[in-house]
Amino acid sequence: MLYMFLRRKAAAAQNLRFEPVDIIIDLPRTRQSLFTRLYYTLKINVINPEAANVNVRNVVLRVTSDGRTLGDLVSNKTFSIPARSNQVIGLDAAISIFGALGTIINFIKKRQPIPVNVTGQITSDLGILNVDYNTTVL
Repeated sequence: MLYMFLRRKAAAAQNLRFEPVDIIIDLPRTRQSLFTRLYYTLKINVINPEAANVNVRNVVLRVTSDGRTLGDLVSNKTFSIPARSNQVIGLDAAISIFGALGTIINFIKKRQPIPVNVTGQITSDLGILNVDYNTTVL
């Protein structure tokens, strides 16, 4: 019985899926920085398709576009994803406007899509899951 429980937990930890949901710009904090930094929250839907709960201990992700870092997303909050369900989490980040000015101008003025790569690790109660996700922000 213990073997089956651990086997379900291991499958749940290995099969977690992450889908970006939304990016929310924190305009008050951005204004306070005199627009030298852009503060934002990336909302991610964490999906657990397996028959066991997964306890996530921390999340460390790096968001890049065209080789430029757009932010490091770190969460040390422990949360649980129930079996066969999902949970939306928010991860806060900030980027220097000067380091990504061209990308931001193209996105805002020209409405050009931005290719985004999210890499990093999610630590669960049964180990580390590597994340490597590519998407385009419109």
